[in-house]
Amino acid sequence: MKLQTAFEYLLSYGWAILIMAVVIAALFQSGALNPSSFYPIATPGSCQVVRPMGPLSTQFLSLSGTCNSGLPQSTAEMLCSWPDVAVCNPNFIKIHMNETIDPLTMSVWFWEPPDIYIPGSGTASYSGVLIQLNGSEPALWVGQGANTKLCAFNHIGSALVCGPIGSTPGQWNHAVATMTNSIIDLYLNGQLIASGQGSPIYGDGGGYIGVNTTCNCFFSFSNHSVIAYYNSGYENNVQIYNTTLTANDISALYDEGISGAPINLNNLIGWWPLNGNANDYSGNGFDGNATGIIWSGTWRSTYAGQVT
Repeated sequence: MKLQTAFEYLLSYGWAILIMAVVIAALFQSGALNPSSFYPIATPGSCQVVRPMGPLSTQFLSLSGTCNSGLPQSTAEMLCSWPDVAVCNPNFIKIHMNETIDPLTMSVWFWEPPDIYIPGSGTASYSGVLIQLNGSEPALWVGQGANTKLCAFNHIGSALVCGPIGSTPGQWNHAVATMTNSIIDLYLNGQLIASGQGSPIYGDGGGYIGVNTTCNCFFSFSNHSVIAYYNSGYENNVQIYNTTLTANDISALYDEGISGAPINLNNLIGWWPLNGNANDYSGNGFDGNATGIIWSGTWRSTYAGQVT
């Protein structure tokens, strides 16, 4: 009798349970149930550095506004060719800096698309420039050839350092490069992954975020390669310092998450949260000009990192 009752119950209400399961699965798939969707959203400029003595001063520095809380309202989406490889548009931010930065630390959060298979060509792996100064060097890259390794160099043709492990495509990652004339240290998601010999740093004359000079998309096929240099994903929270941050500093930056404020105000040269604009919120006035950038809010469904 009990077995019959249970069977009748399933027949009566099983369809409703099935529909609920399908709805919940769809919500998860859309990102609506991602924990990041329920945190406060930080508007552009909600946190910034105050420099009462003027740009590049180091006296009486402080942070103003709502800092280290919630997630950015938007981030810089740099659609190069993903997911449609027939689309190729320049996308970059020109940052107007005029300081020689030596030693140097570059920090950025980034997201690169997963590999895709293209019939007749093979598997395409995306990569691009995350940050570069002085037009070409020093620079921080994700991807070299047909992989997603993180790389940094002081000067073209020398002092190239690549990590033995790659970032995770389709997921937010945090990259940091510290550079001097003698050594380069490369960090991924709070961990030191590579060190190498340094070389002279040429850090003045402005810089770029997600850039190069030809309208080609940077991806490599398994059967052949197409070389170009545009980023093809998202970038957020770019920070540049005129010192080499310590391992503890870099771990703390990662622990802060994608919305984290700068950790060393005295040595902060530029801070571009990329939360809806290309403004520099370091108090030094190195605002950027954006070309081909989409300020997107949809990225939050893919963010699974630390939320403060």
